[in-house]
Amino acid sequence: FWAGGPSRILVWNDASTGLKVNFQAMLVEPLAEDGSRLEVQPPTQGLPLVAHFSGVGTSGGLIDVRHSNIRSLIKGPVVLVAPIRLGGMAWWVLTQGGDWGWVDGDLDIANVRLFANWLSDLARRPGVDPEWVSLLGYSAGAYAATEIYASGIAPVRSLLIG
Repeated sequence: FWAGGPSRILVWNDASTGLKVNFQAMLVEPLAEDGSRLEVQPPTQGLPLVAHFSGVGTSGGLIDVRHSNIRSLIKGPVVLVAPIRLGGMAWWVLTQGGDWGWVDGDLDIANVRLFANWLSDLARRPGVDPEWVSLLGYSAGAYAATEIYASGIAPVRSLLIG
């Protein structure tokens, strides 16, 4: 599913609810210290899956992710995915609330389940290691990642929030 590259928009449909997740995906390969492509042995279990949830300032997707920085930090290739915020998802997993936005918004359990089910499905795809699912989140994305992790639905191994 990541073969189309970072500019391609993919759609995942939740058959049980009819809801969907638009997202982007790409393979991120490590760089050597000199900036050249690092040759690594392909993993036997599949690749780690890393999902990035952006803050409110953008519509999500891979535009916020500095893949060049990630490439210098990783030791092996990873599949990077990032959902794109759709209408009604300004805070990912919080309702719009009243006049105060997230302050008086409520937890949207349906969206928590939607994203957790999406991650669970991606983790079961060929070429992905279901035991190496990580969540990255910034601002509203950090809150979303925390709620998805806490739901226990997705097989999350690590969580990095800011």
